[in-house]
Amino acid sequence: MNGLLVSLMVHTMGVDPSFRAVAVVPVVLFTLVGVLAAAVAFGIVALRSAEPVRTWRVVAPIGLLVSWLPDLMLLFSPVTPMGTATPGHVLVLMALHVPAFLFAVFLMPRLILRPSHAADRRQTGR
Repeated sequence: MNGLLVSLMVHTMGVDPSFRAVAVVPVVLFTLVGVLAAAVAFGIVALRSAEPVRTWRVVAPIGLLVSWLPDLMLLFSPVTPMGTATPGHVLVLMALHVPAFLFAVFLMPRLILRPSHAADRRQTGR
């Protein structure tokens, strides 16, 4: 999804595609890494919280804000090994975090938690 989104954004926003961080392969790779990190984080929350979904909905937005920090740093140091970043590139990179965030917040808990998870928590007192 993010591969298609980056192509659409680069062409509609007039962002120079020579900045290699907005190419499809890095976008897909970093999206997968981010979603895997979110899955690990959600797993930790699910193991430690009596109400994992509710806790996750507090933790995940903080994770989104933290994930934007490297992109925002490009505004202060735009020259990178992948090319020179413009504010448009930064906006595109930040926007690409949103679909993964929405997946992590709204779909991942349904995919990871068993339906009986809440009942298990009540029985064990955790």
